[in-house]
Amino acid sequence: MKRSTALIFLIAAAVLAAPAAAEAKTVKGTVLSLDRHHHKTRVILPGHNVRSFRYKGRLGRKVHVGSRISANLRGRTLRHVRTVGRSRVLKFYGRVVRDGRRGVVLRLGDGQRLTLSGKPGHHRSALRSASASPVTISIQGLQPGQTVLVTITLDSSGNVQTVSIQIMPAQDGSGDGSGDGSGSGPGNVVDNGDDGSIDDNNGDDYTADGTVTAVDAQAGTLEIDTTDGQHLVFSADPDTLDGISVGDDVEVDYAKDTSTGELLADDVFPVDNSGGTSGSGDNSGDNSGDTSGSGDTSGSGDTSGSGDTSGSGDTSGSGGTSGGGDTGSIEIDLILHFGGQ
Repeated sequence: MKRSTALIFLIAAAVLAAPAAAEAKTVKGTVLSLDRHHHKTRVILPGHNVRSFRYKGRLGRKVHVGSRISANLRGRTLRHVRTVGRSRVLKFYGRVVRDGRRGVVLRLGDGQRLTLSGKPGHHRSALRSASASPVTISIQGLQPGQTVLVTITLDSSGNVQTVSIQIMPAQDGSGDGSGDGSGSGPGNVVDNGDDGSIDDNNGDDYTADGTVTAVDAQAGTLEIDTTDGQHLVFSADPDTLDGISVGDDVEVDYAKDTSTGELLADDVFPVDNSGGTSGSGDNSGDNSGDTSGSGDTSGSGDTSGSGDTSGSGDTSGSGGTSGGGDTGSIEIDLILHFGGQ
C-alpha cells in the first residue's frame, strides 16, 4: 500500500512538473538596449532578429549593451540572465519607416522603432555616438518598407564607433524568422512584434504635427490639436513624454491599435517653428544644403572630417542606395534613439 501511494505521488509530481519544464526554454542573444529601471531589454537573437523582453531579478553590472547572454524564457519574461561573452559588432534587421530631417527611422523585429540621427537631444538610450560632432544622416534612396541590415561597431567602453546600413534585396518572404528569431535571412523578421494587433510600417504608421493641449507623463497620455484641425489623444511610455509641456509644437510618430482604435505614440519630437525650416530637402534647418549637388552623401561638406563618412568608398559613386531593391552600404557617425521604451 505504501509503495502504491509513493508511486502515485511520483507520477503526479512528474505530471505537474512537465508543463513548467515545457514552458521554459533557453534564449541566447546579444543585448541591444537595456532599461534597468523598467526591467526591459531588447535582444538580438540568432538570424539578426530583435525581440523585446522583460526580465526578473537584478542584472549584474557585467550585463550591458553588447553582452552576449543566456537566459530562461517563460512567456515574454527572461529569468536567470547570465553573461556568456561580449560582442563588439551588433547586426540586426530593420524596416524603413522614413528617412527625413530627423534621421532614419527603422522598425525592428520587436515592433518598436530605432531612430538613427545626428541631432542632439532625446537621448533615451545607453547607446550613443562617441563623436563630439555627429552628423545628420539622410540616405538617398531609402524608401518606406525596405528591409535593411544595420551593423554597429562598439569600442571597448561600449560607445558606438560606426554604423553601417545595408539595403537588402527584395525577398519572397520564405525565411520567416518568426518565433525565437532563428531564421537566417531577412524574410519576415521585421514584424509587428505584437501578433498583428498594431500596424507596422507598410504605409500604416502615421505622423501628426500640432500643439500640445494636455500631457501627463506619469499616466502616459498626450493630447494635441493638429495643424489640420483634429484633436488627437495618444498613449505613450513616460520616457517618450519626458520634457514635453503644454503649448509645445510637436511632431508625433504613432501607430494605431487595430483592436481598440487606441493611438500609440512611438516618439514625440519638439518642432521649431521659428523659421528654421527654410532651405532645401528634408534636412533643412539641421544642415541646410547638405542634399545639394548629386543628392548622395559623397563629397558633401557636412560630412567631411567626421571620420566615418568623408570620402567613404561605400557611398561615393556606388549607386547602391539609389535603386529601390539594390543593395548598398553606408557608414555613418550618429546617435541612436530607442523609441517606445
